[in-house]
Amino acid sequence: AVEETLKTQGLDPSPVSYMGCLLLSLEADRKEPELCAAVLTLLERAMRHVPPSLLMAKSSKIANVLVTLTNAHADSAAVLRPMLLCAKLLILAHPARGSLNADTQKLLRWILEFALHSLPKVRQRGQAIVIDLLQESPQHASTLSPTVARFVEAHLSKLSLKDAQAALYLLHLLKQALPLLPASSASSVTQGLLRLPSLGHPLLSRSAFELLFAVVADADTSINAATLSSVVESLLLRASESDSASKKKAGSG
Repeated sequence: AVEETLKTQGLDPSPVSYMGCLLLSLEADRKEPELCAAVLTLLERAMRHVPPSLLMAKSSKIANVLVTLTNAHADSAAVLRPMLLCAKLLILAHPARGSLNADTQKLLRWILEFALHSLPKVRQRGQAIVIDLLQESPQHASTLSPTVARFVEAHLSKLSLKDAQAALYLLHLLKQALPLLPASSASSVTQGLLRLPSLGHPLLSRSAFELLFAVVADADTSINAATLSSVVESLLLRASESDSASKKKAGSG
């Protein structure tokens, strides 16, 4: 159908032409999840071969199509997974050096929300894309990390016991993401992690301390000395409390 449309309009079957035609298709018909998923998969393949400068120029329009599809198929993993791959390509089209523009920051924050999604397959894809973006190059990590760090810090600062499941999803993301963040971002995120045990959730506290221990044990960590000192103090306090509880239990026995 796409090739017929291109022939009718007298367009060459180039990646740019395919991308434009597929976007029009998505704008015209958004009802069937299976059809949308198939078109999004083709769109992502076409976008891989479109020059980054052109993707940047069309990013606002493409992002609007993706967001609209997400709103229409919020519970469809089949649609959301290829949609996230398209969004990833829009982020990578941004120059590796320099600060993110407002639209790209917004798109990255939108992708980050999917890293905490309730659907496992969508959450896995969202987290994998965040890690891929940070691993793309040191330049990309430096450019993207402030937005990632602010997202994580915002979630950590407002967590309560009712948000324990989302916090566990976030900790799972940080197991891979934290070592990829530059020093300033990694240090600020780690400071946020130190607050989690105060919620008094056993599994959340254990997961947080496991991640903090990994931070201390990493010989190549980029985290500053002051933050590392706070982590060590927190771990020592945890060990002391655990030892006291064990002795108390043994004494009562």
